[in-house]
Amino acid sequence: MFLFLAVQIRGWWIWAYWISPVSFAVRSLALNEFTTEQWSAPYEFDPTISIGDATLATYGVQTGYWWVWLGIGVLAGYAILFNVITTLALTFLSCESSWLGCAVLCCAVLCCAVLCCAVLCCAVLCCAVLCCAVLLRVT
Repeated sequence: MFLFLAVQIRGWWIWAYWISPVSFAVRSLALNEFTTEQWSAPYEFDPTISIGDATLATYGVQTGYWWVWLGIGVLAGYAILFNVITTLALTFLSCESSWLGCAVLCCAVLCCAVLCCAVLCCAVLCCAVLCCAVLLRVT
């Protein structure tokens, strides 16, 4: 997997960056990692900022810690949304009426299931890392 910086995305394609659950997960994980104490040493070329903040700035990651919680909220929202869409598709679409209904049902369920699994994996990874970080900061 590779990442694009937001400044590298041209034109009207920026919407894909802002709705991507992966961008929210990566942003949350990067902020959680690079704002810890081990990255708090002064940056060699600009002693007014830390190494962690310089690293985040290099990759265009926003530095407010509230982005971590926003990322977790967005991932949870996506998981709920995709589960609701899958439930509605299974409830109201029928394979008995026509082959088109069956095709739409299969596509809807498959797409939502794949997206939901991806979002849930990102969310679980984010939450696990954040819980470990909180526990390590407390002790």
